[in-house]
Amino acid sequence: DDIRFSDGLILVVDVSDSLQLMGFRAKACISILKDLGVDKDKIIIAANKIDKDIQDLKLKVRCLENLIDTPVIIPCSAHTKEGINELAETALKLVKLYSKR
Repeated sequence: DDIRFSDGLILVVDVSDSLQLMGFRAKACISILKDLGVDKDKIIIAANKIDKDIQDLKLKVRCLENLIDTPVIIPCSAHTKEGINELAETALKLVKLYSKR
């Protein structure tokens, strides 16, 4: 089906990239999603690779919050599974919310 009508979308962002590269990639993805008509409230940002030695993780998450203007950013690691349960629970809540509409 058309992505505009999905109940939710998870955008995975690699926070181990430099701040500039991460911001560029995230902004490009969000721009495409906006052009497609995706409601920003249906987007969950998975800030992935938090298991890496990331000294400026808080700064990168704040950057994503400002850049993307989405209310839901979940720091996680696909490698260690940290934050994955929270990501899954948040996605389920989002799907339940929008599937009722």
